[in-house]
Amino acid sequence: MLGIRSIPLWLALVMPFVALLSLAAGVIGMSSHHHARVAGDRLAQAYADEIGLRIERQVHGHLQSVARLTDANQAAVLDGRLPMDDPRAAAPRLMTQLEQMPHVTFVTYALADGRYIAAVRPPDQRPPKIAINFHEAPFQLTAHPLQADGSLGERIEGPLAYDPRQRPFMQSVLESAAPRWGSTSRYVGFDSLGLSLSAPVRDAAGELLAVVAVGLALEHIHEFVAGLELPDRGIGFLAESDGVLLAASGVGTVTYGASGSTERSTLFNQGSAALTAFAPHLHNDDPHQRGVLEFGQERHLFSLRRIAGPHGLQWLVGVALPEGAFIEPIVRGSRQVLWVLLATVLAVAVIGGSLARLVSGPVVSISRGAASGDLEGLARPSNRSSHIREIHLLKQRLAQLAAQLLELISSLERRVAERTAELSAANEQLEQLSRVDALTGTANRRGFDQALDDAWRNAARRSTPVALLLCDLDHFKRFNDHYGHPAGDQALREVGHLLKACARRPGDLAARYGGEEFALILPDTDEAGARAVATELQQSLHARTLRRNDIEGVDRLSISIGLVSLVPGAGLDTALLIQRADAQLYAAKAAGRNRIMPAAPDA
Repeated sequence: MLGIRSIPLWLALVMPFVALLSLAAGVIGMSSHHHARVAGDRLAQAYADEIGLRIERQVHGHLQSVARLTDANQAAVLDGRLPMDDPRAAAPRLMTQLEQMPHVTFVTYALADGRYIAAVRPPDQRPPKIAINFHEAPFQLTAHPLQADGSLGERIEGPLAYDPRQRPFMQSVLESAAPRWGSTSRYVGFDSLGLSLSAPVRDAAGELLAVVAVGLALEHIHEFVAGLELPDRGIGFLAESDGVLLAASGVGTVTYGASGSTERSTLFNQGSAALTAFAPHLHNDDPHQRGVLEFGQERHLFSLRRIAGPHGLQWLVGVALPEGAFIEPIVRGSRQVLWVLLATVLAVAVIGGSLARLVSGPVVSISRGAASGDLEGLARPSNRSSHIREIHLLKQRLAQLAAQLLELISSLERRVAERTAELSAANEQLEQLSRVDALTGTANRRGFDQALDDAWRNAARRSTPVALLLCDLDHFKRFNDHYGHPAGDQALREVGHLLKACARRPGDLAARYGGEEFALILPDTDEAGARAVATELQQSLHARTLRRNDIEGVDRLSISIGLVSLVPGAGLDTALLIQRADAQLYAAKAAGRNRIMPAAPDA
């Protein structure tokens, strides 16, 4: 009629169910794909931010240690610990400072009259030496080993004409009252970079007395960045504010550009599409840029931070991670759900087609039941039975179909809930693991920072003290060099175990602060209580008898502890708490090590 082709009744009955379920499968599939991309982008962005923070913490650790050492030597010149009448006496102090900081290449003391002495170590970690320009003849630079009694040994290098007043490290601060960073440059004879911090020492009248300087090897930072666990095609870098590279992952050396260039490596001349993609963002003053970069026919989530170091140093930290590395696992799970939905549609089509072939009743009755959309109502047995066998059978079959569909939906919801719970548990476990030091089992630096902030806020609300112990294993580098890294690692695990044993209360926390440094947070603890815990820790380590014979007169591994207890108040924060504890630790080491500072009042 009217040229319209008729279709079989069974097909007319089945088509609405198949179409609706197909539409539902399509909507769910598109929604899953969209949410997978959104979730992947968020995860990639969060991980890029976390990697950027790790690089920033590493950089700040190196820069702050150099700044603290420079400040300490400024004060040492003024109070006489670095003598001006005989600078040779400064050699043991300078050498000790150099040995305690593996990332430092020189510690320099230059007087206004041109006398110069420095503890120097090449970037390849060869044995350190003392460089001096007045030992044999004025302004003649020679190098000597430092003897055990603090005297200089026989000359091993030189002489060379050398006046520090003509060198950039000293000229840069001749007219300055504040410390200044030098330019980043390549070490002569080495494929690595370094920079120095110079600080003038002036008397009360403003006259220049001396200049102290500390050199920092950037190779340690480059190794840290290059060793980051990044997805394939991901990249992280550290650069100066104009794009000159200081460290990067996946590009080898960062001293010079690609293809034999004699220019310093930058984001523009490395030949890396990933680094070049950051170039348009260099002139944006936003301290933390986040978003999407497209290169290599792939989208990347990026994080670009401007970090401010001590004494006006401005650097950039950038991270770019491929979107696909985070989206693909989520999309894979979504596809599995979609296949289940497609199988459900196919099952409905087959079962519905078989049932529809048995139907010969009125179309209105059949279409009403099919169009109701109430699965629970269809699955519920009807009190009214039809005398038409086909309609009666249709109602029975529709009830069975609705029940099966409800069960499939219920099963799918349970599976989604189970997968969601598994993902939440995995995320929680990952979050916990990210706060634990893998070697010692104590909290890592991230866990320490959060725990200290929490303890400080709780103490501020209750007006109770917070105590902090900073601990450093004495001469641990020499122990490590003498006995090897496995023995050093075992010693760190032993100390970590002892430290955790001292953290008895729920709020106490033992943490590895960095290298051979540990920390213990003791909420609601005054100085006397903190000293008691520190004494217990020293005695426990002494009882373990971790033997050593690499230092004359020292028969076992010992520990120096600096402690402080503060009640939060105006002008006080966790940074000050750490600074004071670090100062006490430095005092403990300066007083001879294997001791607690401040000492007990009756000591």
